[in-house]
Amino acid sequence: MEKESILELEQLIQLTQKFMHYTNSLLEGGTITQKQYDQMAEKKLRFLEDVQQTIKA
Repeated sequence: MEKESILELEQLIQLTQKFMHYTNSLLEGGTITQKQYDQMAEKKLRFLEDVQQTIKA
């Protein structure tokens, strides 16, 4: 993987993690429901899991 691609992937991972932290705080604060959280988080969590598997390979 090119150096630029790795940097972009790292930035995308960080952004996704920040989004997950933010949505978790909304859930804990009662701003969104568990169902809303699940809908927002599903693909982001899958992305993070897939990326982690790819990096390990």
